[in-house]
Amino acid sequence: MANRMQPKRYVRTIFFGSALLASASVKAADFRLGVNLGFGGAGITMLRNLGTDSEPKIATVQRAQGPGVLNLSVDQILTKSWAVSFEHSRGFTLAPFSSRVHFTGIAGRYYITPSLDPLPGPSDETVLRIKRIAFYVGASTGVAIGTVTLEGDLVPSVTSSGIYFGGKGGAEYAISTSMGIRTEINYALTLSSSGKNPSNMTLFGAQLGVFFFL
Repeated sequence: MANRMQPKRYVRTIFFGSALLASASVKAADFRLGVNLGFGGAGITMLRNLGTDSEPKIATVQRAQGPGVLNLSVDQILTKSWAVSFEHSRGFTLAPFSSRVHFTGIAGRYYITPSLDPLPGPSDETVLRIKRIAFYVGASTGVAIGTVTLEGDLVPSVTSSGIYFGGKGGAEYAISTSMGIRTEINYALTLSSSGKNPSNMTLFGAQLGVFFFL
């Protein structure tokens, strides 16, 4: 009797093992790693007193790092219409190179057209491939931190931090079983902070990059 039950146990083990591997592969395919690079910048606007306590002279000081913007993201596709991601964006100056204004947080995306799947790999079977573009809009929030220095200026350094809110829009196109192309426009700004030197931070980028199906 024990010998008769043994094959059933093997069948159950194989079945549940296969189901577990299948679910794991599906979850893995839902993760994406993205790298975008483009034009734009990140900056700080701050009010500073350039006078004295008895004769204050309030001036608006603006500092920016550009014309480059870099964005790194790890995405989780929840459904065909929704995705959430952890992202890090920063502006940078090339001459001399400096990148000290950055925005780090989470973002949600709504796909106007269904999100993409990897293109199917080579197969002996006939496969119908429909190539299309997935369009999306989204919103983001997180923490922004930055310091911009300008030696020899009346205000040599400005520093700011705060909670930011932003929006974005873009499109994706799958080009292989492991990679796709993404173009995106995003904008973010912090709420004006109170204190001795009120300030706010902004980020704008028009970017093109790639993402990888993990």
